[in-house]
Amino acid sequence: MKMPMQGFAVPHMNSKEVEQKNIEQVSGLKAFEKEYLAKITKHDIGREAVVLLIEKQLWFENRPGMFGYPVLNGLNFAEEMVKVWTVPSGTEVVLASDGYPQLCRTLEESEAKLREIIAEDPLCLGVGGGKAGVKGIMDGMESFDDRAYVRVMT
Repeated sequence: MKMPMQGFAVPHMNSKEVEQKNIEQVSGLKAFEKEYLAKITKHDIGREAVVLLIEKQLWFENRPGMFGYPVLNGLNFAEEMVKVWTVPSGTEVVLASDGYPQLCRTLEESEAKLREIIAEDPLCLGVGGGKAGVKGIMDGMESFDDRAYVRVMT
């Protein structure tokens, strides 16, 4: 047996009124976002909550196991973590740190893409399909992380 829907009255608005309400909501959201960004870039309590875990990640550098990950730092070399690729002569190879969320063919293009990502999502929340992370842009910083970029021709 179908039950009749219990509804609520919605005042009728013409398209101009709907558009004005949308503008007000977007303006309010932008004001909130600006205020929030101003506060969080000075004191990021989310990062404070995970900073101990970030510091302890060094325990897992170049160590095999569930949480282990390889790093090119010259320490604790674990041969089983090394990956080798055969690259044809004349191939360009780009190696970069995780300070570049997206690699491009050149350093200049990678830096431009990084600036675009920072402008779109300064707190690394994953806005616009980007990569969420724990390091947003804080006051006095120009990027999420330190970065290194090397391009070589084989």
